[in-house]
Amino acid sequence: MEKIKIDHTPKCIFITMIILMIMGLGVNYSLKTAEETTKSNLIYGLIIYLLFFVVFISMGFVKTRVKFGNGSTVKCQWFFLFWKIDLNKVNAVTYTLKSNRTRGGGTHYTLHMIFYVDANNFKVLKEELKPHIAEECIRHRFNQVELMKLYRYIEKNYPDLAKGFE
Repeated sequence: MEKIKIDHTPKCIFITMIILMIMGLGVNYSLKTAEETTKSNLIYGLIIYLLFFVVFISMGFVKTRVKFGNGSTVKCQWFFLFWKIDLNKVNAVTYTLKSNRTRGGGTHYTLHMIFYVDANNFKVLKEELKPHIAEECIRHRFNQVELMKLYRYIEKNYPDLAKGFE
């Protein structure tokens, strides 16, 4: 079984961050407008703010662990979240390199690996890349990209699924 670590944060974490932020704003508003604040209200507010900052900090430091090579299941884990991708249910696997402009004027690169179950159902694993690694990827040299180890495994063991660069 092979293991890799990639910079991938699941979408549900971003949704969780938005919910915690809204809850924190609600607690902040209720504490400001209340005539008397109780200890329990303060404790609830502190817990919500603490959860927000723990999730926010973990987004930057926790990497997704991907395990593959033992059957057709690709097992993924981010912090306390687990999910699986069954390659027997996937119709095609492609990868693409995307670049996005940042507010500071720089460019942010990600490699997306897309697992198509059908036309409307797909799963994505993405790895954030440093600029010098992304430049090598533009030249079709993916040696330094961890996620490409998974694609090479799929290419070797499931050649009918591996559709290449998109």
